[in-house]
Amino acid sequence: AAAAAAEAAVAALRAELEEEESRRRDEAVEARVTAEAVAVAAAAREATEHAEAQLAAAETELARSREAEAEARARAAELAAVWAEQEEARARGEADAEAARKEGVEAAAAAVAAAAAAAAEAEAIEAA
Repeated sequence: AAAAAAEAAVAALRAELEEEESRRRDEAVEARVTAEAVAVAAAAREATEHAEAQLAAAETELARSREAEAEARARAAELAAVWAEQEEARARGEADAEAARKEGVEAAAAAVAAAAAAAAEAEAIEAA
């Protein structure tokens, strides 16, 4: 009976030890899973911070690009206005030159007519 009691005590101790070992294994697995989850969260946080920094840099570059585009458009508008002024001045110059040419032709024709009249008058005086 004492041997059976001792065997039962040994079996109970073995069961208790196996249960304690299983609990420790479970705790170790849980600690490992927790550590991995913490590492994954840290990596995700780092990736998020990196992505946010890249986004901020891209937004800054986009703003610079838009500013440069606006400056280029303003410069193009200025150049177009200058070109239009130059074209207008050229057209006015051509019109003024044409008017001056016509006036010159008319003045020359008038001078020729006056000279012809003077010549005719001189001939009439000589004939008389």
